[in-house]
Amino acid sequence: MTPTTTCSSLTKSWSYSENDIRYSLVVRENSVDAKRGRTWSRLLGKALIRCQPRTTEPPFASRRKRSFCEFVVACDDKGNPLKHTCDPRKLASSGKNPDAPHFLTPIHFRRNVLQKYYDNPQKYEVTDGSVRCGGKWSLRIDNDRPDRVIVWLGDLGQSLTEAEMLHWQHYNIVPEGGISRTSYLRNIQGMFANPEMPDLAFKHLCPTINEPWEKHFGLPLFLPLHKRDGHVFKTVRVPLDDNRAEFDAQILSLAKLLIDSLNEAALQQQLASKIPDEKGISKFEGWLRQRRLVGWEPHLKFLRHLQALRGGSAHRKGDNYARAAKAFHLEERPLIEVALLIFARSVELLKYLRAIAPEN
Repeated sequence: MTPTTTCSSLTKSWSYSENDIRYSLVVRENSVDAKRGRTWSRLLGKALIRCQPRTTEPPFASRRKRSFCEFVVACDDKGNPLKHTCDPRKLASSGKNPDAPHFLTPIHFRRNVLQKYYDNPQKYEVTDGSVRCGGKWSLRIDNDRPDRVIVWLGDLGQSLTEAEMLHWQHYNIVPEGGISRTSYLRNIQGMFANPEMPDLAFKHLCPTINEPWEKHFGLPLFLPLHKRDGHVFKTVRVPLDDNRAEFDAQILSLAKLLIDSLNEAALQQQLASKIPDEKGISKFEGWLRQRRLVGWEPHLKFLRHLQALRGGSAHRKGDNYARAAKAFHLEERPLIEVALLIFARSVELLKYLRAIAPEN
């Protein structure tokens, strides 16, 4: 197309338009400084860059369709498990698929479904109410029951990769009982609720001790973990099954957090006297006595039993271990029940430590 030209005494302009290109050029003499031959100009233009022609095949059609696992949603009259896909598009929600199980159908799993994630804390993290793999995926869970883990059916399909769905499917069990009280308050009632499982409550309380202690007593009671021990706090838990090796490992972790991490140097600085080779628990007892605090005796007794139990886990078992085992009914109860008791006592200790160092 031939450019269009417009002229006047002071202005000359060109415009061009063809297919996907448009532009205009204006040149004007400067009337104020015309004797010196000065002018100004302006070029405006645009070009449309078209995309590739649309094909009849929709985008990503060549990508393999994602598959979804089936999980046990209930049992029939004869006790046979009834399964349904976790594909969120095929679940009842917002008026869709009224004959299908609801998105919020609770699916039950053995607790050791979490073993894979606890064993690799560099990659995975299990917290109160969730398990995640970095920024790749995150799954809401109800881990506030001592006998099982519960997940919403729709979340399994919505949050997990195919490989992770297969992992969870392996640990799927028949539903028995309902979701925990904590999960009900959080997910159904939309309320804030603290965990009731003692290991989760322990991990909730433990980081809250040092700040009020430093303000009230002038020292942080617990030392931070060495960077190589960072996994200890993340993975400490009630054993996932009745396994002696895992029980011993968790006792070691708990003792490292409550006994080995005592700030002995700061406690010693505030003590009026020093006893050679005095152990951390004894230093703590001396400090409590010097402060004339009350109510600490059962908690210090618990720490000594825990220390003896840890000694039996790491070394040959002796008389101290036998007394601690008797105190915790270790030979009479399943290991998970004993662990629940020990973590519950740990929570009582932390609550006591918070009470004697109020924040206000």
